[in-house]
Amino acid sequence: MRHAKGVNLTELVKVLKIHRRQKPLPPLSPAAEELLATRILASEWYPHEAFLELLRCTHEEILDGSEGQALQMGILGGHVALEGPHRAFVRPGDPGASMLALRHVWRSYFDFGELTSELDPDGDLTGDGQAVRFVLTGYPDIPSVHAHMLAGWPIAAGQIAGAADPRCEMLEKPWKGAERLVFRVVF
Repeated sequence: MRHAKGVNLTELVKVLKIHRRQKPLPPLSPAAEELLATRILASEWYPHEAFLELLRCTHEEILDGSEGQALQMGILGGHVALEGPHRAFVRPGDPGASMLALRHVWRSYFDFGELTSELDPDGDLTGDGQAVRFVLTGYPDIPSVHAHMLAGWPIAAGQIAGAADPRCEMLEKPWKGAERLVFRVVF
């Protein structure tokens, strides 16, 4: 069984509870309903499938299914984490090193899969800059919303470290049949 750390759920549950007061949510599984009824502890592990269900619900009900909105949600979450508890991963003035360091953060949030990162030898395909390539294995069923949120973190790391306009390019998409998630952040 896969698990997500409670820190993934605290804000998600809060947003859904607030939304639910104004508009009913679609039917949820008993496990997802239990998460909405439980006091989520940031340091505890919770069932990943229930986390994904709440994430998909937020994406569809609040963000209108937009990949751009999912990316923005990831960027905001990345700023909160990387300007707070994970600030040691950011090197001011070195966006590439800051992004590369994020491979060490994955296991703090999920007990499965592996995230690797490397400077992309091709750099920015337009020749204007650099890029960091990320590969997530062991999570072949990652939905688009979670992939875009994940991609938001290195964008946030780049912004905090001083990159002018980091942007994401999805290269291999499991929700489109790929076996792994591969994306790069150009800066």
